[in-house]
Amino acid sequence: MYVDLIRNGWNVDLLQHNFSKRKKKWSDKVEDCFVASGQHWDDDVCNRVKISVAQKVASDPTNALLPALAGPIDALCAALEAKLNRV
Repeated sequence: MYVDLIRNGWNVDLLQHNFSKRKKKWSDKVEDCFVASGQHWDDDVCNRVKISVAQKVASDPTNALLPALAGPIDALCAALEAKLNRV
């Protein structure tokens, strides 16, 4: 969802740098991609990227998760709805 956003906004291609294959925190993986692309990275850039991604997700929440990875979120929603129905 946000790969094009980062590519267009910062000229960093997350897919080119095996972004999804690394076992790190999201921001550390993004930092690695920025550095590998020769782009500046600091706390300000990190915050701007996070805010941009958050706004993108908020604008289209139904497409924010890959369906194959939505299971835990769906289960949490179902559990919370069940608890709310008991109140």
